[in-house]
Amino acid sequence: LLAREILEHAADIVNAPRALMVWKKSGESLHYLALWSHDAFQWSYESASKFEPLVATLLVATNVLCPDARAEAPTVLYLSSAGLQHWQGMPLHLALRERFAIGAVLSLGLQGDMVEGRLFLLALQENEWVKFDVFTGAAAYR
Repeated sequence: LLAREILEHAADIVNAPRALMVWKKSGESLHYLALWSHDAFQWSYESASKFEPLVATLLVATNVLCPDARAEAPTVLYLSSAGLQHWQGMPLHLALRERFAIGAVLSLGLQGDMVEGRLFLLALQENEWVKFDVFTGAAAYR
């Protein structure tokens, strides 16, 4: 599957142990979900309403780094036209966070002619955060 190859390649770039891609095709009411790890690949679909919105409204149009989405008041880094921004709040839909046990996460928006969604690189180690500027153009969080 192409999704498996995409997730494996993206995870390799930042040494993420797991990667999740969630997307919706134009005109459909389903979210497609693909979860990759070194020893497994899972594919499923759900009603789009189950995980909407995937990320907080403030974060929909940007890439997001959150060192611990499970924290009581997570710190979120994102890039805006004003530069690197800090925000405190729940970055992900709670059901998505719970189902996939999301802690440290880098989330990137996916946009195409026929699909839209997000890539989530999961369980990242702090020493890998320096690679995030490849995706965000932002300085590493320290």
